[in-house]
Amino acid sequence: MAIEDVEKRLSALHELDKKIIQLLETASASINHLKAGKTAPDMLASQQAREKFSTAVAQYYRTLEDVTVGVRREILLLNNVSKDKVLPISIVPKAEWVGHVKEEETWREVDALLEKSD
Repeated sequence: MAIEDVEKRLSALHELDKKIIQLLETASASINHLKAGKTAPDMLASQQAREKFSTAVAQYYRTLEDVTVGVRREILLLNNVSKDKVLPISIVPKAEWVGHVKEEETWREVDALLEKSD
């Protein structure tokens, strides 16, 4: 692998790291907006918190998609370079429903935790 290729890979991985940090920050903001909506003193504040929550969740999903695509791209490139040196892996998503079920379960747990803290 040429030095330029290594630099490109390192740069791409650095960008992925930054997106993962953004993903975590967005998840945190989503939870904070959700909590603010539950503890809002009036309907207007509650509605504003819900709108902020919806925006944060949409940003979370966009960032999650970017991270997923980036990780898959890096795995494919690594696999192409290493050929037979690593175990064969499949990065084609199978059983996406499992991820959706797990995500729903996680949000229910978050909601339950927020209700406990009230």
